Amino acid sequence: MKKQTSNKHQNFNLVSSEIDSFDFANTIIETNTDAIIITDIDGVITFWNKGATSLYGYTSEEVKGKNISIIYTKENLEVLGSIIKKVIEGEEIKNSEVNVIDKNGNGLNILLSINGIRDKDGKVKGLFGITKDITKQKQQEADLIAAIEIAEISKMHLDNLINKIGDPVFVKDEESRLVRVNDAFCLLFGLDRDKIIGKTLAEDVSPEEIESFLNIDKQVFKTGKESVIEESLTIRGRQKMIISTRKTLYIDANNKKYLIGVIRDITDRVNIENELKKAQTIARLGSWYLDVFTNEITWSDELYKMYSIDPALPIPPYTEHVKYFTPESWEVLSSSIENSINRGESYNIELQANENAENLNWEWISAQGEAVFDAENRVIAVRGTAQDISEQKRTRLKLERALNELTELKQQIEAENIYLKEELKLEGSFQEIKGSSKPLKRILKQVEQVAESDTTVLVLGETGTGKELIAKALHSKSQRKIFPLIKVNCSALPTELIESELFGHEKGAFTGAINRKVGRFELADKGTIFLDEIGDLPIDLQTRLLRVLQESEFERLGGEKTIKVDVRVVAATNRNLEELMMEGKFRQDLYYRLNVFPITSPPLRDRKEDIPSLVNHFINKYNNKVKNSIKSVSKNTINRLMSYNWPGNIRELEHVIERAMVLNYGEQLQLGKWFVGGTAELNLTDEFISLEQLERDYITKVLEQTNGKIRGKNGAAEILGLKPTTLESRIKKLNISKNR
Repeated sequence: MKKQTSNKHQNFNLVSSEIDSFDFANTIIETNTDAIIITDIDGVITFWNKGATSLYGYTSEEVKGKNISIIYTKENLEVLGSIIKKVIEGEEIKNSEVNVIDKNGNGLNILLSINGIRDKDGKVKGLFGITKDITKQKQQEADLIAAIEIAEISKMHLDNLINKIGDPVFVKDEESRLVRVNDAFCLLFGLDRDKIIGKTLAEDVSPEEIESFLNIDKQVFKTGKESVIEESLTIRGRQKMIISTRKTLYIDANNKKYLIGVIRDITDRVNIENELKKAQTIARLGSWYLDVFTNEITWSDELYKMYSIDPALPIPPYTEHVKYFTPESWEVLSSSIENSINRGESYNIELQANENAENLNWEWISAQGEAVFDAENRVIAVRGTAQDISEQKRTRLKLERALNELTELKQQIEAENIYLKEELKLEGSFQEIKGSSKPLKRILKQVEQVAESDTTVLVLGETGTGKELIAKALHSKSQRKIFPLIKVNCSALPTELIESELFGHEKGAFTGAINRKVGRFELADKGTIFLDEIGDLPIDLQTRLLRVLQESEFERLGGEKTIKVDVRVVAATNRNLEELMMEGKFRQDLYYRLNVFPITSPPLRDRKEDIPSLVNHFINKYNNKVKNSIKSVSKNTINRLMSYNWPGNIRELEHVIERAMVLNYGEQLQLGKWFVGGTAELNLTDEFISLEQLERDYITKVLEQTNGKIRGKNGAAEILGLKPTTLESRIKKLNISKNR
């Protein structure tokens, strides 16, 4: 990252999910001799390479799922916690000396480097650590210094001693000339010991690199402070490498100063970090950090690319970023950052670029941010990420347009076939019958028993109990299901037209019969006819119906030709046919002909345990119709529905749910005060108000109930089923005070 006041770039934490995109990086990680460990932010181990097994003695299977604290002493747990906290806050740990223990309890000295692993939203979800065992190195350094301090030590003895050290070691005088190097040093750089002793390597290293080395040497000689630095090194004729060098000042008994250096080749580790940086570039993910006290802002390299800004130039102040966004997006972003600073809230939003902004490399970004707290839980900064989602947004918009076109086409086709849908309702089956109560299961069992036969069925039950669904289920379970199911509502047709509807008519049969018409029985040939409200059929037509049931034949009105049909008859009524027979309003022979296999549809009050299933069914049915998005039903609503006796049965329940959805706010279905004591009277005032005023009043009421709380559990946003940012935008637009 780059701060506004500095040109120095820092390595930035990258998205962990991109690691797998680079096969050779995986190979480096697994086979690296250094210990590489990955944990989540709580320290639970998720990856443990062979180098870690070699160093600590635990196999990968032994440690996965356990906490990293197993390799730390009690005394060092506090140090571990401090390191993890720094990484989560965005800091990168490099070459920190830490004491750990192996599986056998032996103490180890390690150099620890940790990067945070971020998810696609930019949040640290894990820790990527590389550890180097320097136990032997530290002991050898101590032995070396002790040996040098022995005045009579021979040069040969000293050379033998430093050659036993595995890492490259060198000793320099105050002029930065090499006075000692071990075999490992010569092997790493491909140099001849006899040719470099007494020299500064100026002939073998580039001028820029040798100047950096010599400057660090001078600092150590001057200050006496140990130096650990990572630097590049290119020995003449060899490939460039990255090394970590520890330089320590030694003063002998004659007050002569020497510089003792120990080198580690970290090229592989740096390659891994570079591959992770590539992952960030591929993901088009930039990161930033805003100090709330100084307003100093820090950007990652990727953000400079997204905004086409030269990293050498100052970052524009936060308040000037308004020019990059549309007014709506800037309002959302600025209020989100303000809420992070003032309330410690996090956010996840999508923002659109201002089309007039110059040199932007994005059209849409997904922005996430969160507050950074100090030890006293005060907000000291806001950090976040910005990911270019322009391509995804364009694809999403194309899909939405295509879906809208498909929806319009579907609606057009449905409109063109509306008559067929009304007359030939073949989609009915058990799938439309919702519930699992004992009364319902008993009915479904009866349907199963009689469906495959041609037996006439009489469905009895109160209005709104679903008698038509039972008829449809009988048809769909029968062998006639490939042929039409024709419905006739005997109470809905005018008396003078019932005969024509049932049996058809010939041209000129009566005034207005300008064409021949095929009747419902003829349409139902080889299928099923459903005679709803059969109790309302006029007495004079009952004779003709009886003939069809007995002989399977009839003549069209005004015709002489006898028409043979093969029809299965299902009739339904909410009336007591036996009482109608006693009153002479229903033929006894017709009743016995229809009542071969009676099925009684239970009222809803006898199957209240089915109400939750029915409610969910009607919610799914009407969500699109009422332009709403109900996702859940409150327990209180279910209890109120269960406590009502439902004289109108399922039909009444359906209408109540539809009405509740029309009046509902948010994603959870609530019943208003209009549903009281089983009545559904809408209380209208003499004056109607606008929809905007209705929305303002309702939001105000919810805010009063939550004492102005918008976010979190039981906040206004949760009650209304809205995102907090959306609700805040509506509050601002409607000029509502949040402190009511």
